[in-house]
Amino acid sequence: MTGIALEAAGWRNSHGVWTPQPGFLSVTGDAAFLANPAAQEAALNRYMNDNERQLERAGVWARGERREIIQGFDGQPVPLTPAGLAAAAHREGAPRVIQYLEVRAANGALPASRPGQRGYRSSYNEIERRLRAFSGESYERMR
Repeated sequence: MTGIALEAAGWRNSHGVWTPQPGFLSVTGDAAFLANPAAQEAALNRYMNDNERQLERAGVWARGERREIIQGFDGQPVPLTPAGLAAAAHREGAPRVIQYLEVRAANGALPASRPGQRGYRSSYNEIERRLRAFSGESYERMR
């Protein structure tokens, strides 16, 4: 998991310091986390649950349950499904998925790429790729 995901799960703070949250699994640092599959699973579950809550608050999850179809930057259909939304949020974070859908709702163009940086262009392309790739998968919410 990335530092951002561990922070979103409440396991590390914005300075990379481990919080008391994972203490019940004896996680006090990176090495202990990497050596503890149960801790990794617990952190991932918490992160996915947080993503689902954010998507639900923004009204995005309901769109996935209705299986809406939007138009991608390439003009092709992009299905919104629970599995696709979960996969996109897992990779890019729920806030970026919400932002992507706002840009698409406004028929915004794909942002220009910036040399040497991973910006919105690659993030939005990855979101579209995951929405499509996981659209046929089943998904059970973390709650």
